[in-house]
Amino acid sequence: MIRLQDIAEMAGVSRTTVSNVINGNTNMRTWNDFTMPLVLLSDESQQTLQLAQYVFKKQFFVDYNLAFASYLLVLIPVLLVYLFCQKWIMNGVVAGAVK
Repeated sequence: MIRLQDIAEMAGVSRTTVSNVINGNTNMRTWNDFTMPLVLLSDESQQTLQLAQYVFKKQFFVDYNLAFASYLLVLIPVLLVYLFCQKWIMNGVVAGAVK
């Protein structure tokens, strides 16, 4: 059975680059998940951030001040993680770009 890491080695890509891409995709899918919690969660105390932001969008009206304030608050943890891990992220990007 051929693994994804074996294919990456044949293509000349390092294992760390492949694992970073897989982890990054998994984290983004988890962070941006909207549909499954919308269908499965009925209790408001268990809402995800995306569902809590969905409250600001009404049928015919959007409260832009509160909506964009909540978007900024959701952006802060992602921005802090990026700023903290910037060196490793850039090393992974450069390592994957050079053959």
